[in-house]
Amino acid sequence: GGKTKVFCIVDNEKELSIILQNIKGIPYEIIGAGSNILVRDKGFEGFLIKLGKSFNQIKLKNSYLEVGASILDINLSKFAQLNNLKNFEFYSGIPGTIGGAVIMNAGCYGSETKEILIDIKTMNYNGEVKTIDNKDLNLDYRQSKLPKGDIIISANFESNYGNKIEIEKKIKEIKLMREKTQPIKEKTSG
Repeated sequence: GGKTKVFCIVDNEKELSIILQNIKGIPYEIIGAGSNILVRDKGFEGFLIKLGKSFNQIKLKNSYLEVGASILDINLSKFAQLNNLKNFEFYSGIPGTIGGAVIMNAGCYGSETKEILIDIKTMNYNGEVKTIDNKDLNLDYRQSKLPKGDIIISANFESNYGNKIEIEKKIKEIKLMREKTQPIKEKTSG
């Protein structure tokens, strides 16, 4: 694919807000892990923004899990496994980041993001932060109704404890199914 006019890695919400408030009228897109992107040869005449350090954290709260938008799906699955949290196993089979997983209601092997998502925190093109409940996203098969221009900053998920052995077993099953049905070690276009 082609080049972009500007590529920037944004470390925190304050930086992101400043950038958004100062690029009025210039198109922008968020890039996660790059696992679901195809860039046209003409390139992109705008800003490509990658969320950095402060968007790459997971915090276990009393009744929920707060996950930064740039956390890799597989890393969320590993964190949940280490903390005996169930229902995150399917993320071990999905490439990409949590921000992208929410936008497209990512899922596999009978589980979807919408089943465990509580709400998300977003920033709009004016640099304003807001919280959107899961039900207001109208998550459906590989789509959401996230307002145009909104950037997911973090997501809150239900935290339900489970049996460590069952969690590990489910992750192994997902890994085996992927290896049997997908060319994981090959370069493909999806």
